[in-house]
Amino acid sequence: LNKYRDEPATEAIAAAKLTMLHLPDPQMTYAFSRYMRAYDENKRITKPLVASVLGSVPTLAIHCRDDTYSHFSESVQLSKCHPSIELRLLERGGHLQVFNDPVTLAEHVLGFVDARLSRAPEPDVADSRA
Repeated sequence: LNKYRDEPATEAIAAAKLTMLHLPDPQMTYAFSRYMRAYDENKRITKPLVASVLGSVPTLAIHCRDDTYSHFSESVQLSKCHPSIELRLLERGGHLQVFNDPVTLAEHVLGFVDARLSRAPEPDVADSRA
């Protein structure tokens, strides 16, 4: 599934080759390559669906400024178009290396969820008993 495995490194495919190289183990590399292949084969269908949902669902986007695969400016533009997106730009973490720092990811995700919970209206206890 690594479609560039036997290709020489060129500027056009360097990011994809580097992404596959920095995954920590072969099983993770395989799972990620299947995900990327499915995404690539279905993005014509999924892009319009995602765009329609982003207007109504609070979304956290975490992107690293040193991502060589997908430039962080894409996330900046996406967050400008969809106010429901809360963008957190991290200085370091590349495209996938950020997953090697679960504490940082957990802090951002939990902070995002906690902020929404604190703004949520209190449930009406009388209605829940009916």
